[in-house]
Amino acid sequence: MLANLGSGLFAAGEVALTVGTSGAVRATHRRPRIEPRHGLFNYKMFGDLYVVGGATNNGGNALEYWQQLLSAHLPGVGAFIDAALSVPAEESPSFQPYLYGERAPVWNAAATAELTGLRGYHDHRHLARAVLEGITDNLVTILQQLEAAVGPARLIHASGGFTRSPEWLTLLGVKAEREVVVAETAQASAYGAALVARLGTGEISLEELQGN
Repeated sequence: MLANLGSGLFAAGEVALTVGTSGAVRATHRRPRIEPRHGLFNYKMFGDLYVVGGATNNGGNALEYWQQLLSAHLPGVGAFIDAALSVPAEESPSFQPYLYGERAPVWNAAATAELTGLRGYHDHRHLARAVLEGITDNLVTILQQLEAAVGPARLIHASGGFTRSPEWLTLLGVKAEREVVVAETAQASAYGAALVARLGTGEISLEELQGN
């Protein structure tokens, strides 16, 4: 919720997507109820504003897990992403990223990760590609659930540690078929907390934040 506030997301068709240790996809809207079949949370923000979305347990932590396993070849996260994007996705295995159970999109605390299609010619680059694709595909699935609930997204505001990788942002945009922009402040949640403090002291109003 703080990330939405910090990103200034109040308009329909704009989505916040944050990836740090975990990840989340969220939109701001004005409906107090979302159908349970969509598998999304719906939190009250202020007034008639609500934040709807889905959170994943498996974001940067899943990538870090594999980077550490492959650290002899890939000494850091940047090297991991570079290696992943040096080979085609269609030549790599498939990866379900549920290393830490999962909230959205499957809501199964006992879910486990799966690496399938592994062949003898695959090396650390193909494994890295599979992991990056799997994490990103999971986020896109949550985005699709969100769009089914509140309508199509035209713009994704990205925040969190993954924004330090332009290549990952590009991959997300291609897979989501949406424009991706980095939030004005990459640490949008921290900025949102500061805005809550300013709202609480009366320094600014919600109307001012919405540009009204």
